Amino acid sequence: MNLLIKNASVIDLENREFIKRDVFVEGGRISRISEKIDIKNVKVINARGKHLFPGFIDIHSHIREPGRQDKEDIISASHSAAKGGFTTIVTMPNTEIPLDTPEKIRAFMEKCKIDSSINILVCGALTRAREGRQLCEYGLIMKEGVRMFSDDGDWLKDTGLMLLALNYINSFGGTVMSHCEDKFLCWGPGRDDSASFSAGLLPSFEISESIAVLRDVELANYLKAKIHLTHLSTSRSIEIVEEAKRRNRGITCDTCPHYLLLDSEYLERYDTNFKVNPPLPKREDRLSLLRALTKGVIDCISTDHAPHTQEEKEHSFIDALSGMIGFETLFGLCYKYLVEKGEIDLFSFIEKITVNPAQILQLHQKGVIKEGFDADLVLIDLGEEFLYSADEILSKSHNTPFLGWKLKGRVKATVCRGRVVYEERVSS
Repeated sequence: MNLLIKNASVIDLENREFIKRDVFVEGGRISRISEKIDIKNVKVINARGKHLFPGFIDIHSHIREPGRQDKEDIISASHSAAKGGFTTIVTMPNTEIPLDTPEKIRAFMEKCKIDSSINILVCGALTRAREGRQLCEYGLIMKEGVRMFSDDGDWLKDTGLMLLALNYINSFGGTVMSHCEDKFLCWGPGRDDSASFSAGLLPSFEISESIAVLRDVELANYLKAKIHLTHLSTSRSIEIVEEAKRRNRGITCDTCPHYLLLDSEYLERYDTNFKVNPPLPKREDRLSLLRALTKGVIDCISTDHAPHTQEEKEHSFIDALSGMIGFETLFGLCYKYLVEKGEIDLFSFIEKITVNPAQILQLHQKGVIKEGFDADLVLIDLGEEFLYSADEILSKSHNTPFLGWKLKGRVKATVCRGRVVYEERVSS
């Protein structure tokens, strides 16, 4: 389907400016960008007063299919992501049926072609059944289009096996994503601070993350290999990564909105929607993450979208599952509470959800708005502020602590591969 977007303020990340342009989409790609384009017999979106961005890319999310489609399936995940402006998401392999073989991944990707309106990429398991004992068939898995591997939810504690995995995966041109957390130092859902102590929550010591980060970057430096460290949450981890990046440009990392906006004091509310893994950071760690964001140490902002049923969250804080949904809130939260408050400029923020993850994932035709590139686009009204409410959530799950928060920057339309996959309904 061909599409004409008229009168948009189009982001130019290279020159860090917005320019008033029409954009013509043909055959799934951006065909023309010009001051004025008039073409008949095509769908037209009038974008006057709106801003046009590259489709967002989420480098870390969870679709519960295969196995727990009651929490989230391919269809609901793609609808939720599109509403949040995401046109490409990477789903982790820690599903009930782990995505650890070429056959499982091929079957999942075939289903995505039928059920998904956006681009869904698979992060393959690092080890068989994510048990940390036996390597997967990386070469065969990469033939299915996989470029990233992780045992997300678990850190591969066998250093020798991690050395082999890094070496093999990098030799095939892939990237290891590491969930850095030594579980022997994770005693509970709190932090080693006064807020968690007052709440009676045993800590996950901050060194549980930084020790794992240090080992993994040392291995990557030894092999001159790429590695991506996901959902970092402590200042010491950031210090290690910043130093390591000086020696190895293949080291990248991400964090999530909840680590940038929330801290461990929220744990005192005993609301299990605040329970995430790793736990919410101490205030000083959160401030360090914000500084690292502006300095460019943190490459990406991911959602770590983790849907759970209401029943799974209605346990005690100790027993409830960790995680929150995030596709539909990332932009509105970060724009209002980070960009508008001067924590990061808009162009740097957009880079962390478009061009940077595109580069890490080797998506060479995505992440920017240029002629010839994939027509993955999102149209946003930056001036619209709204309350985030349960009745507008498209995810199957509603586990989020941000209900009732004011967000700013409403997604008006999302285009993926040249097709409009989300368009805001106008109330009559």
